[in-house]
Amino acid sequence: MVNKLIFFKVAIIFLLSFGIGCFFIYSLESRRELESRALATQIAGTHAQSIEKQLSRSLSSTLALATILKEDSSFPNFDSVAADLIKRYGGISNLQLAPDAIIRKIFPLKGNEPAIGLDLNKSPKALSAIKTRQLVVEGPFNLIQGGVAIIGRYPVFLQNEKTGEKNFWGFTTTLIELPQLLAIVDIHGLVSQNYHFILSNADFLKDKKIIIAQSGGETLESPVSVEIQVANEKWLLSISPKSGWYPFYYLVWEGLLVLIFCGTLSYMGYRHLCRTEDLKRANLKMTQEINQRKLAEERVMVHAEILQAHNK
Repeated sequence: MVNKLIFFKVAIIFLLSFGIGCFFIYSLESRRELESRALATQIAGTHAQSIEKQLSRSLSSTLALATILKEDSSFPNFDSVAADLIKRYGGISNLQLAPDAIIRKIFPLKGNEPAIGLDLNKSPKALSAIKTRQLVVEGPFNLIQGGVAIIGRYPVFLQNEKTGEKNFWGFTTTLIELPQLLAIVDIHGLVSQNYHFILSNADFLKDKKIIIAQSGGETLESPVSVEIQVANEKWLLSISPKSGWYPFYYLVWEGLLVLIFCGTLSYMGYRHLCRTEDLKRANLKMTQEINQRKLAEERVMVHAEILQAHNK
């Protein structure tokens, strides 16, 4: 009965210490997750700013072309100007002129011949650009000439010298191949920093995300996300650690430490309870011996008194 009581108390000590240890692990891991998320948000924000800055820089070439068109709509030196803009702004695969929304000029032309004559009047976003008179971005999509890219189209309106009205002239277009853009901003550098990532934009008409780039086929675990403003739409850069927010090796070591702590505390409790029980038994035995000795002494005294009385 005594042993069962001791083991019951030891079990309570183990469970209580285990509960305290689990709470300690939860608190530690929660704090570590908050710190990891703050760091991941900072890293994602840095890459997002780099992407947004480079996109804005590359797409601004459409505005530069539009400014020149307003001075001379014939644009006789298009090739040399386009070559200079591509070198200056970076991240651009080719520049296009599309008078009346029909692509007529491309630089560089080599390899892009299939795009000549493409009718942009069939593109809903191109028509939306004409209506809003704002730069629009389309993509990512597969190019006729091969590759995956996004395209920025800027609607150009030229003033009619006779009427003074501004009439739609066509589009200046910047084509940005995604591999080239992502190489400039080094988005895959996230992988070397031990993060998985997905760069996407949302097609709100179809209510689904379109993947622009990703580190692999992994599903991100509760990622942190940063928005990137791209002309008429938003992109989203989401990242999460390769090892997860709660690394397995941390949990293993923390679990082992808790078990060692619980085992040590339980053993110490067991030894203490056993010593206490031994002391109780020793005290009880001593008390019994003292009582027996007192009883024997009392009997001797009584017997002596009886003898003394008998002798008288």
